[in-house]
Amino acid sequence: MKKRILVPLLILILASLACSIGGTKATSEPPTLPPPPTLAPIEQPTAVPVEATQAPPPTDVPAPTEMLTEAPPEPTETPVSQCPPFGIEEFDQPSLCWPSYLEDMITITDISNLKKIAAGVNNGALEFKFELPEDIYLYSFNSQYDYDEVILQASINKIEPSVNQNGFTLACHVNEFGWYEARIDSGGTYKIFQYDALKANRGENPFVNITEGGTPAIRIGAGRENIVRWECATNSLTLVINDKEVWFQNIPNLNYGGYVGIGMASYAHKFPIHIGFENVEILQP
Repeated sequence: MKKRILVPLLILILASLACSIGGTKATSEPPTLPPPPTLAPIEQPTAVPVEATQAPPPTDVPAPTEMLTEAPPEPTETPVSQCPPFGIEEFDQPSLCWPSYLEDMITITDISNLKKIAAGVNNGALEFKFELPEDIYLYSFNSQYDYDEVILQASINKIEPSVNQNGFTLACHVNEFGWYEARIDSGGTYKIFQYDALKANRGENPFVNITEGGTPAIRIGAGRENIVRWECATNSLTLVINDKEVWFQNIPNLNYGGYVGIGMASYAHKFPIHIGFENVEILQP
């Protein structure tokens, strides 16, 4: 476990995403683009199977005689993060570690009407609510630490009214190359994707489908808790749902290392969607 903050890297990724597939901040303003391209809130993916500018040169640079002559301040120590590298977030209130406001989250797709999406802490959960018939991918990335190996576990619930194709997402190995994510639907299906930043840079669909399938391990319907565990090692990925291993695969040349995230994916013409993360826990393998 490397203990460095990857915001600059994520900023680099989201910058490239903005250039290649277009994105939008969770506000109607055009983004300067966040990380995995620019980690500046809200911009991100197109679906798979089912799916910075250089500032102008300053004009007020003082003449040499006006430059400050006093010595620069002594460097200070890097502030210690208030977020522990491992532990549970219950979402009793907006989190310091997990972006809990829509404007602080990351999306990869354009959003046609920001008034019809919502995200934030409500009723003791981090909720996502979409009422748009389009592909939307919204993430809350915890960028406090860099993990070579990590386990991300979350308690998730469907909230009525909501369709079953509701894409709860857990992501790991979020770095300059992209990330790996598991999506769970309340209808009983799962999908595993790699988000490939290089494909995004080339203007291609960045979501690479690794696998998908159905499983009886998922508790179908609203108000039924599902515990999803996403295990990310240096050469393999494992999905466990309600204590049952659903999928495992060794992946040669896996782009490991990076931070973690949760979020929601919606698909065209599948709405409304309303889901909640009751808690999320970062575990040491």
